[in-house]
Amino acid sequence: MSHTSTLTRRGSTTIPRSIREALGVQLGDTLTWHVLPDGTVLCRHKPATRSTPGSPSCRQF
Repeated sequence: MSHTSTLTRRGSTTIPRSIREALGVQLGDTLTWHVLPDGTVLCRHKPATRSTPGSPSCRQF
């Protein structure tokens, strides 16, 4: 899978939807970037801790 994105003036870019879906990335998740000596870039996905309904940190109104 190969996609292109553009870097903005502020150093941001949009991760293409198909890449987000393939990684299962959601709002609040963390991406860690690693640059290898040969220039290869690895991106690792760490899901955010999500509250489940009924848990003490999740309020229902």
